[in-house]
Amino acid sequence: RQDQQQQEDSAISATESQLEAYVSKFVGDQLSQARQQLERYSESYLGTMTSALEVGQMGAEHRLAALDKVKAVLGRMDTLGAEVEALLATVERGVPRSREPCIAFDELEELEELAGTQEVAPAAAAAAAAACRGSA
Repeated sequence: RQDQQQQEDSAISATESQLEAYVSKFVGDQLSQARQQLERYSESYLGTMTSALEVGQMGAEHRLAALDKVKAVLGRMDTLGAEVEALLATVERGVPRSREPCIAFDELEELEELAGTQEVAPAAAAAAAAACRGSA
């Protein structure tokens, strides 16, 4: 009986020691993907600005259309930047630290809600929530 208990304790300890590295890598990969997506939007913005400057040489109607396009891209960039920062902060708070509880149940529900509503990297919030739920 005692030998079986030691084996179970050993298995639990091994799982706990591997969980932090696994979750950290998984969440890190998701965050990296979110950053890459933000970089793609930034490159799109640069292209839009270049195009707008070229159109600026044309008449007032073309300049106004280009300005509207730039404003739309800038607004989207601001929104995406804020969403990524908020999601990164939320997900990073949910990454378990060595032998600490993963996250509070309320925070877990918040992560699951974010996974259903965020446009930027919803997989990161869902993965963190799933990983934490699995470690509880």
